[in-house]
Amino acid sequence: GRSGMEDLLRSLTPRDLLTVEELEQLTVPIFVLWGEADRVLWPEHRRFFEAHLPPHAEVHRIEEYGHVPHMSHPDCLAARLLEFTRQVAATK
Repeated sequence: GRSGMEDLLRSLTPRDLLTVEELEQLTVPIFVLWGEADRVLWPEHRRFFEAHLPPHAEVHRIEEYGHVPHMSHPDCLAARLLEFTRQVAATK
């Protein structure tokens, strides 16, 4: 049978996604960690986000990370997320 992820992806419609204009206008803190070894999403996907996220967005490219760093590098990922969270909290 199909996986839950496959069902989720099949159920998405364009109305479920942010438009380019909505991406550009986001004001919330944004942390993107992009695994350069990702075999699911391509570099052009990263370039799209780099071009359309607002200037305050943090995009980090990690050579050894793939698509699921929470599985392959959980401690390193947790440390990066904790650092970002602390930075955001310090500005409030």
